[in-house]
Amino acid sequence: NNPVGGNILISAVMAEAIGKTPVQDPELYASSSPVNFINSLSSPTILLHGGVDELVSPSQSIEVRDKLLNAGVNNQYVFYPSAGHGGWNDALYFDALLIIALSRLKSFSGISFKTTKIS
Repeated sequence: NNPVGGNILISAVMAEAIGKTPVQDPELYASSSPVNFINSLSSPTILLHGGVDELVSPSQSIEVRDKLLNAGVNNQYVFYPSAGHGGWNDALYFDALLIIALSRLKSFSGISFKTTKIS
């Protein structure tokens, strides 16, 4: 789901793989975007997104989160304002791992945990 005018690197890689850019065939890209396949049977989802991600806009994670919410799918969105698209420091990786572990524990035990945003 690389929007028109989005990351040129992704557009170039996708054009090489698919044969067309999002500008040349926006319907093809829209029809193949995972966000368009979200429904009430989608799996519970944890979204971890960095605010300075140069490959995927945070708006795309928000779009996924909103579609999951509208479909009634259990999900958790965690935004790391100073993180990119990987190469996170140990503290961010630990935080993400902790969120995932607590989420799994909650799903098995019914215990609720509160998480906070890391900057």
